[in-house]
Amino acid sequence: RVLLSALVVGGSPAPTSNADLGLGYYDDAGTKSYSQVQRAWEKSASMSGREIMLAARGAGNVEKKGNESAKSRKRRAMAGCKDDVFRIKAGYTSEAACNSRVLAGDLQFMLTAMDE
Repeated sequence: RVLLSALVVGGSPAPTSNADLGLGYYDDAGTKSYSQVQRAWEKSASMSGREIMLAARGAGNVEKKGNESAKSRKRRAMAGCKDDVFRIKAGYTSEAACNSRVLAGDLQFMLTAMDE
């Protein structure tokens, strides 16, 4: 139906959604894949539950990134304030107080607690 309407309207067929645009990658099994979900699944397979939650909150893996930007450090510190284990390790019971300190610009206390 879409192909027929494209021929009637534009005179040429519409590009197919499964065309090889060179955007795929080879997964762990050596099969070419285009699925972002599969790529995310493979990345998360070696991560702990805590690491998955931190990644979902925007706190990426520092070892894989290398050089970390100021914005990335702030996101990681804010994610640490949401996690009760890191927050208590940094000396805070209140998430709001921890967030306030991070938003004020003091990130190092949380990054140190997370990196230990």
